[in-house]
Amino acid sequence: MGIRALNLPVNLIVVSDHGMQKLDGFINLAEFADFSGVKVDDSGVFTLVYAPDAEAAERLYRALKGKSPKFEVYRRSETLAGWHFSADPRIGDLIVIANGPNMIGTQLLKKGKLPMRAEHGSDPGALPTMNGIFYAAGPNVKPGVEIPPFENVNILPFINRILGLQRPAGLDGSERVLAGAYRP
Repeated sequence: MGIRALNLPVNLIVVSDHGMQKLDGFINLAEFADFSGVKVDDSGVFTLVYAPDAEAAERLYRALKGKSPKFEVYRRSETLAGWHFSADPRIGDLIVIANGPNMIGTQLLKKGKLPMRAEHGSDPGALPTMNGIFYAAGPNVKPGVEIPPFENVNILPFINRILGLQRPAGLDGSERVLAGAYRP
């Protein structure tokens, strides 16, 4: 049974949390620094480093900073505000991010092959292929409207408006971003 057959005022919204990007290669951070004595979380396009103390974190930071145009290294406290990493204790002391569509880590790949062809996790500002999808249709959605890429935090204010709900205090998203798609 299709949605139209229900004869109800249903608004359908389909989203993804991220896009995907074909990978070009692998950056082996072990070629640039000694990672013994630290915990490393090789997450794909970025690597989190958990050091036992501030001295070990700073040693690795200095060993990696500016050593290759293929990656950037950040202290957690110095990450970009839009990442929302700086106050999160689950994020490593250091974050090493590939510049471009590459996997990055300290473990050598088996037989030199990437374990996957594509990956997510890159900054959509740097790689537009990381943008998620947003499709909406229904009685409260203007048909044919195209919205420039936006952060998913702006979807909740749109849904709240459709449902006639109050905006929660402290919400990151803005109703303005999807205002052009709203039909009363």
